[in-house]
Parts: sequence; C-alpha cells; structure tokens
Amino acid sequence: VTGADICGFIFDTNAKLCARWYAVGAFYPFARNHNNKVEIAQEPYVDMFKTQIPGSTFTYTDFFRIMYWKRYALHRYQYSYLHRASTDGSVYFKPLFFNYPADSSAYKRIEYNILLGDSVKLSPALEESQVTTFYFPDKNAVWCPIWPGKFNKCLSGASSQSQLLNFDEVWVHIKSGSIIPLQLGDLKTVPKNINMDSLKNVTLDLAVLCDTNYKASGFMRFDDGETQNMDAFSEFYFNATGSSP
Repeated sequence: VTGADICGFIFDTNAKLCARWYAVGAFYPFARNHNNKVEIAQEPYVDMFKTQIPGSTFTYTDFFRIMYWKRYALHRYQYSYLHRASTDGSVYFKPLFFNYPADSSAYKRIEYNILLGDSVKLSPALEESQVTTFYFPDKNAVWCPIWPGKFNKCLSGASSQSQLLNFDEVWVHIKSGSIIPLQLGDLKTVPKNINMDSLKNVTLDLAVLCDTNYKASGFMRFDDGETQNMDAFSEFYFNATGSSP
C-alpha cells in the first residue's frame, strides 16, 4: 500500500495546497497528513485552515473533514479490493490503462484519471483555478457521481469532460454495471466524532448502477477487524437485475 504524505513532508505548506492534496489523498490506499518536524504545523485543526475557502461556504478544516468522511464511506469497498490485492496481486489505486490497455486515451493525463478498484473513478483537480480535462473510459459504460454536487449528471464512457472544479467539488463516479458497498451515503447525517471503530455501527448500503442490459454485480470482503490471518475472511457476491437502468 502506498500514499504520499498529505500536504507534503519537506518545506512549508499552505491552505490551498493542502486542500488540493486532501482531495486526492483521502483516497490513497495509505492516507496520512505528515511532515518534517522543522516545518510549520499542518494538522487540519491549525489556525491557517480555519478560514473560509474562496467561493465556498466551507472552511478548509470543514473540507478536510468531508473528504475523510468520503474515505470512510468507501472503506468497505476499499478494504475489499485491498484484501483481494493481498491474495491475487491485483491493484486498487491505478491509472486507467491498467483496466483499459487498448484505449489510447487511457494513457493521457493519468494523474487526473484514477481508478479505485474496477467500479469507482476519482477525478482530482490538482491545479488552482484551472479548467481540467477528465476522461471516462469504456464506450459501453455510464459513470454517475456517488455524491452529486454542482455537477450532478451521469457521463458517457469514452468521453472527455473539461470542467473547472472548485475546492469543494471532487468528482467520484461509479461505473454502470456495478454494485459497491457504501456507508455515509448522505454526508449531512454523519454521526458526530465518527471513527473507524464507530463505523462498524453505521448502516451498510449497496449502491447499484445497472448497465444497458439492466444488470449489475459486485463483491465485498470483510473480517473481524483484528485477525492477522489473511485467510480468515468472508466474501459476498452481489447481482442485480432490473427493468430499467
């Protein structure tokens, strides 16, 4: 598992840089805010993050919290793929061409187009005040936002989308034909002071997006959260068939 130190390790950071970093770093397989002891403090609660983000109703601290709620929301999905990676060598956090090697567009702007497993795409805006072009693969697929915000439309596969994303808008899409485990689907109802232990008591939903044949499938692995025996786990497979997408 990998993940660069969020907000950076060497040299002083700033609020805008940290916000961009949290937008992608919250989805790293290994996510932590960490820096050198001689640099300025960059924990989410320090004073420089208590100011309001330009053009937003959030402070930077609010934004960091929301991004980690989204990480928690996808925890079961992420854990399932990372557990599978430990047994079959597959990759969770990857560029598009890992899944779409025959698509020449999947090799372009790889840092803006990230697959999480096989069913979720992360599209981070890495530059400030810049229109960014994102690519959504698979001409037979549709990609729909898991948390609709300013941009709430589903997007067709094998298409590029150019948008200016604000700090408080991070694109995370589910691919048609998928079923994924999801918690905290409504971020407005997140329990106070939630952590990984209390997440066990939060309802687990299945997010379903059927394909053009009105079918979807997915899987989930889980264990007791304590065992070090990688063979001691349960795995469930899900299938859905509907009369409409």
